Amino acid sequence: MTSHKILDFYKYYKENAQNPVDLKTYRRVIKNFFKEVQSRIIWNNYEFVLPFRLGIISIKRKKQKLKVKDGKIRGLPIDWDKTIKFYMEKNPGKTYNEVKHSLKEIDNLKIFYHENNHTDGYVCKILYDKTIANYKGQNHRIFVPARGFNLELNKALKSPKKPTYYDYVEF
Repeated sequence: MTSHKILDFYKYYKENAQNPVDLKTYRRVIKNFFKEVQSRIIWNNYEFVLPFRLGIISIKRKKQKLKVKDGKIRGLPIDWDKTIKFYMEKNPGKTYNEVKHSLKEIDNLKIFYHENNHTDGYVCKILYDKTIANYKGQNHRIFVPARGFNLELNKALKSPKKPTYYDYVEF
């Protein structure tokens, strides 16, 4: 899988621009641009339409559907941090990592789940919509948002002035 880095784009820019700026300035401009785009996507429910019909990046929400199958809860993400801290209280003297690695050995493991009460039971996700995309190999491409993008979305959803997002509609 090919992954393009900022240096690849800078080389192309430098070869094709009439008055190219230095790499440090280029990085700062790109970083500020994408921070602004990210902020608008998160706080203004902005759908970022990529140029040249490459697709759309947006945030959609979906109501969590709780399912119980074979006595196990499905559909809710596991809150590993809360689960590990619960077992740390039961095993004082063990470190976080020791408890984390010993969970497999516990019979009748009590698992805690993220209930997303702060979003009224909705899960919000950064999506790459390629239904309008028109390029070769689009079915072989995946979009993985940067960790900082997910962290900012998480902060926004837990803030008192949380943004609202469109519901995700499956076709």
